[in-house]
Amino acid sequence: MELAQCQWKAHDGQQPDETLEKTTGIRPDVLGEIRELAQKYRVKKVLLFGSRARGDYRKTSDIVNLDQDMQPELKSSIQREGKVIYQKSIFIKCSVT
Repeated sequence: MELAQCQWKAHDGQQPDETLEKTTGIRPDVLGEIRELAQKYRVKKVLLFGSRARGDYRKTSDIVNLDQDMQPELKSSIQREGKVIYQKSIFIKCSVT
């Protein structure tokens, strides 16, 4: 039996650092550190939300873990407005056998 060869990679939705820096005010080196920590601690996704994601930020912003319980309205708002800083990519490769 022959299987077709296939490749698939999940689109991570991550924006380029230049775009994120302009809209969020977060420097590329800080974004890189966030991504490194996410990989190190096996975080699936880092999502920026609120004023930083909208671009009307001040000096501080909130950070939450979406895997923990929270008010449904807050979670919905974060998922709607959030910008992906990091998301673990999925890559599947098949070969003919």
